[in-house]
Amino acid sequence: TQLRDMPGAVADRAFLKLLYGAHPYGHAPIGSETSLAGMTVDDVRGFHAAAIRPSFATLIAVGDCSHDQIARLAARSFGEWEGTTAESPPVGDGLPAPARLNVVPRAKASQSELRIGHVAVPRDTPDYHALVVANTILGGQFVSRINLNLREDKGFTYGARTAFEFRRLAGPFVLQVSVQTTATARAIDESIAEIAGLRGMRPVTSEELELGIAALTRGYARNFETADHIARAAMQLALFDLPDDYFAQFVPTVSRVTADDVHRVMERHIDPGRLTILIVGDLDVIGSDLQALGLGDPIVLSPDAF
Repeated sequence: TQLRDMPGAVADRAFLKLLYGAHPYGHAPIGSETSLAGMTVDDVRGFHAAAIRPSFATLIAVGDCSHDQIARLAARSFGEWEGTTAESPPVGDGLPAPARLNVVPRAKASQSELRIGHVAVPRDTPDYHALVVANTILGGQFVSRINLNLREDKGFTYGARTAFEFRRLAGPFVLQVSVQTTATARAIDESIAEIAGLRGMRPVTSEELELGIAALTRGYARNFETADHIARAAMQLALFDLPDDYFAQFVPTVSRVTADDVHRVMERHIDPGRLTILIVGDLDVIGSDLQALGLGDPIVLSPDAF
């Protein structure tokens, strides 16, 4: 209930719902007020029995002990854990076609929360490394195109970012930014132009490519400094079925990404014509400006729907 008072949280929840509808990716892991209010102990027990099974589980242990010691501890702790093999939970039958321009009204808001994006690719895409580099250049670092435009040049925001949220199934590409209310329409226009530009109108420069690759590779070893870091890395291997040498190959693979690769994956996986735009802001102030964007009439959404 408290999340309703946080514009950013409202925007995140509404955006997922717009992109995925009733699909499991269409709601935050915390659930919703309706689902939480209606949940019973039997619901929890039933989910645990169906989903938490030894056939689904991977044990990861990192610490100052031998493999044999870990094996003995695991046998003692989990040796009697039983459960029948079951198929993975269903994930829905297709995705909705969301409206292009959507507004969750928030009267007298001094800023507008913007989310712009669409369903993109799963983690196992062969274009993963090139997309990571492309995103770093577009909106994944302070000197990215989006942040330099909206923050440094226009002064609309304190910061803007983009991300591919890679998951086992197709995850979203999303641009996230909070802007001055009066700059809402201009920020949307500039954001769409930057996304489209990296697909070809403004191809990546050699300087941008070099800087983006450096940002991803030069500090990469810091991801493996602690036992917790290593455990999290091993968990990624298990979760996404990655090869055992994935982390050893990350830096050389990213370093081989070219400007042509960036153009190719952006053109293949990002379509400006499919972008869904969500605004959480003061519709009375921004309504007339939105008409000038040429994206059609905004769909007004009730905050109670999320």
